[in-house]
Amino acid sequence: MSALNLFTIPAGLAFADELARGITRRFGSDENPFALSEVMVLVPTRRAIRTLREAFERTAAGGMAVLPRIVALGDFDEDDFRFLDEEGDGEALEIVDLMQASSRLPPILPLRRDMLLFTLIRRFEAQRASAGQSLGTDRPAMALQLARELARVLDLAAAEGVAWERLRDLVPGELSAHWEHTIAFLDILATSWPAILEGEGKCDPAAHRDAELRRAAHSWRASPPAHPVIAAGSTGSVPATAELLHAVAQLPQGAVVLPGLDFDIDDTSWHELGPSHPQHGMAQLLQRFGALRGDVQLWTGTTARRDRVRLIAEAMRPAATTVRWRDYVSEGRESLRAGLQGISCLVARSPAEEALAIACALREAIETPGRTASLVTPDRNLARRVASEMQRWGISINDTAGTPLAHTEAGRLACVMADAVAQAFAPVPLLALLKHPQCLLGLEGRAEVRGLTLELEMLALRGPRPARGLEGVLARVGEGHPCRALLFQLEQAMGAFAACTAKGAAPLGMLLDAHRKAAELVSSDRAAERIAIWRGDDGEAAFKLFEEAIVACDGLGVEMDAADYASFIRALMDQVAVRPKAGLHPRLSILGPLEARLLQADLVILGGLNEGKWPPVTDPGPWLNRPMRRDLEISQPERRIGLSAHDFAQAAASPSVILTRAAKEGGAPTTQSRWLTRIMTLVEGAGLQDRFVDTRLVDIARLLDRPTTIAKPVDPPAPRPPLSARPRKLFVTDVERWLRDPYALYAKQILGLRALDRVDEPPGAADRGTAIHKALEQFVKRYPKEMPARATALELLLGLGADAFRSLLEQASVRSIWWPRFERSAAWFIDWENERRQQVREVLVERQGEITFEAAGGPFTLAAKADRIELWPHDAIAICDYKTGLPPSDEQVLNGFSPQLTLEAAIALAGGFPGITAHSIAEIMYVKLDGSDDGGVAKAVRFKDQTVDEAVHAALARFKAFVNSFDDPEMAYLSKPHVMFLNKPSDYDHLARVKEWSAEGGE
Repeated sequence: MSALNLFTIPAGLAFADELARGITRRFGSDENPFALSEVMVLVPTRRAIRTLREAFERTAAGGMAVLPRIVALGDFDEDDFRFLDEEGDGEALEIVDLMQASSRLPPILPLRRDMLLFTLIRRFEAQRASAGQSLGTDRPAMALQLARELARVLDLAAAEGVAWERLRDLVPGELSAHWEHTIAFLDILATSWPAILEGEGKCDPAAHRDAELRRAAHSWRASPPAHPVIAAGSTGSVPATAELLHAVAQLPQGAVVLPGLDFDIDDTSWHELGPSHPQHGMAQLLQRFGALRGDVQLWTGTTARRDRVRLIAEAMRPAATTVRWRDYVSEGRESLRAGLQGISCLVARSPAEEALAIACALREAIETPGRTASLVTPDRNLARRVASEMQRWGISINDTAGTPLAHTEAGRLACVMADAVAQAFAPVPLLALLKHPQCLLGLEGRAEVRGLTLELEMLALRGPRPARGLEGVLARVGEGHPCRALLFQLEQAMGAFAACTAKGAAPLGMLLDAHRKAAELVSSDRAAERIAIWRGDDGEAAFKLFEEAIVACDGLGVEMDAADYASFIRALMDQVAVRPKAGLHPRLSILGPLEARLLQADLVILGGLNEGKWPPVTDPGPWLNRPMRRDLEISQPERRIGLSAHDFAQAAASPSVILTRAAKEGGAPTTQSRWLTRIMTLVEGAGLQDRFVDTRLVDIARLLDRPTTIAKPVDPPAPRPPLSARPRKLFVTDVERWLRDPYALYAKQILGLRALDRVDEPPGAADRGTAIHKALEQFVKRYPKEMPARATALELLLGLGADAFRSLLEQASVRSIWWPRFERSAAWFIDWENERRQQVREVLVERQGEITFEAAGGPFTLAAKADRIELWPHDAIAICDYKTGLPPSDEQVLNGFSPQLTLEAAIALAGGFPGITAHSIAEIMYVKLDGSDDGGVAKAVRFKDQTVDEAVHAALARFKAFVNSFDDPEMAYLSKPHVMFLNKPSDYDHLARVKEWSAEGGE
């Protein structure tokens, strides 16, 4: 075997800068300024291409350089190696082409592959469901997620050369029924997928990439290129990549530059490396090459800080040799102390606090001119939190992972449009659509749409839900109202999209096309000068996704209803990352571990160091469990731990490093990363934890949002409005509020405040009571004296009830609960009414009356609208009130805290109800109609030592005294002076700040 050109750049050095210096030193020429243009550099990712270009600019004399040709292995395409057909040996290429004939087909587009797999999964699910063996993948969003996981399995299988025929050799008896179904599907996939690809005239992307890499390796072995080839930063984790690296290492002008090979680890530990060790990947690569560590040279001869590198290497030592930690701590305490210089650990209480502390560190870093800082984390939630916290200083940070399209303005508009159609333009998704900043609907501008939307919200969308569709909303808007124009414009824009699924499922391609066209209409203004949704980076991504998705689903025969489509399009957009091209801070970045492999910053923050985040969960995925992977000879997920460990070790060797984690997440304790645990063990063993654990940034983060002054406990409100502002007329229904909670009356009557109904508020007790009152009122008005036959009466009452409940019967809860209860109440009411009419001359309903009396502040009017007044013989009357909830107790009526009926009776005795003469009150009664048990119950109030008339006169006297007390300008409208008698919160409790002042006293 020829000598191998193997090099390494030690951990702790700026990999890209060192690589650029070495390439310039080896291949640059003062005589030929274009010498570097002949060099080809292979790097792991496209992000690394940009990083290396910037490194050449930094390291070149005068900041100017002719760049070499840089190719990304991970994103390899056929054009990258087109020179092979021009420079390579023809005979060798012919042999390779025969070996890889199928791979010469163009690779299938990723989205088309996802959709084909999605279709296969749905078809298989339908077959299993018909046999009663559903896999639970009937929802499109779940099927799409499984299709993407399956695509990863295909990539892994292609990379590791899995023979799918081995599936048939797996022993079904060893697996659960779920895995037997999965094996059955994978077997179908193994036989069907090649035929599907052949029908498409495409090949699998991973197979295409690997074939091209192997083709390059074969070609270069047969006919080495005349120009230098450098492969840098890759550990050869993919077999095809390792094969190409081996070929590059054998080239006369080739070189493989490994990231952070550890020369100092002892031979015992080197041979004990497990899959989770940072050096495991490179040890395997050297073994594949037949090389030893001694065959690897330093790329530039530069070494990093050995103390830090040794500290990380010792912390990562294989478990079998950790006994040597004791020697390291005892003999190398000074080395450990030196290794801790520039590295610290930050432990926050929560992910939010961790993000704010990291943001503080980044903000502090850029105070120094020219200083750079990077957050490296695989935790996307932490990355988004940090980016959000940086906005408090107006800093937009470069998050290389981007933002999911569904979370951008364009994506949100598309998603809320689909939600609105799926929910038949229910109030919440309708308002989400109309309030979106890109919703223009062909009107003059956003201001006009916003104004009309606010009017529509107050007019038709608060309170119980209107009837289905835009027709139901229009029914609540009066003729000629400006909001109708808004709804008509929306109907014009969304009508074709909504019509697609009006009768059920529709072809996916039709839905996507209709959705795209509707989005253009929704987001265009009257002058049609712009289509807002396609503007900006997110708009471009959304447009591209719709275009690709329409092509990708062509000919698949996939149909969806509106609800399935809404979840599907959101899942589709969640996988598209939008990366802004401008407006980002030049010295700050958020990177994933792989992206950070070639980068170096003055400050590196390694965030989210908890188990399950970094390192990631070792989940084998939904398609292949561990035994299946073992039998198919596919690498186990623990291999990912080793790759993550290598990325961590590389970044942790940087000159200035902060390691961060959150002690709790979601209220539950977290487990710190195994790597951090190992470092902490070494540090605590040396008694240097005070040097390592730093609370400064956490303290700053906590101070940022801490109030500068401690607010004094608030006192209960005690407004004293002038007498002229106090009410001089009140309905009896407000008297109870006044007695129990004067502040609520003050807010309602004096300040004129009314609580708004919630948007799409489910029908409540008040709506039910209103409907029942309306039905009973209409019935009694038709038969105030004589009752018809029971069957006729019941039929009529049920018909009146249906009319009263008509606007509510679309709600499932009303149909299934309220209406059956009303039927029971109606039957009980007819029987009770027949019995009641035997002693009643006539029944009057919804009668209004009032009385006026002199008070200290002037005349005061008490008004009422009685539910039911019964005329008894001898000019006696009974006052009744219908209740659909719990009636007040006799004690509450006697004590005056529920005075409605006693005051109505007082008005009647004073002749306040026109046309009604009452010499006495025969009875005060509550008629409860809740539909439970027998359907209802009538309960007369029992006054202990008084007649009803005496109790009525006493109630009126108490009320007059109460009015006189509030005619004193010094009398305050207190909040809840009789709170123990309230059974529900007031609409004005938040205004009175009840929770603040009541908690002060321990209530």
